[in-house]
Amino acid sequence: VLEVNIPETEQENHFPHKEMTLQKVVVNTESPVYGLSIKNAGIREKAQALIVGIERGANRILNPSSDFTFDNGDVIWIVGNHKKIKEVI
Repeated sequence: VLEVNIPETEQENHFPHKEMTLQKVVVNTESPVYGLSIKNAGIREKAQALIVGIERGANRILNPSSDFTFDNGDVIWIVGNHKKIKEVI
């Protein structure tokens, strides 16, 4: 599991107004990104977010390539605007 530990006093500097966040999203067969590559899912453009890591089973992939294809059970770690991420995923 990827964890980011930023002291609460510094959080405002790193995440102004808490609009930017590190979010964990689990892909299932009903997810809009299921079966799509990172590039084709358009998460970066639509959500103004960056995928920083993916967990697939016991494997952890940091900074995955844009041709990585999402599958059922993948855990995606995304940094971006929390409201836009929810709209896209």
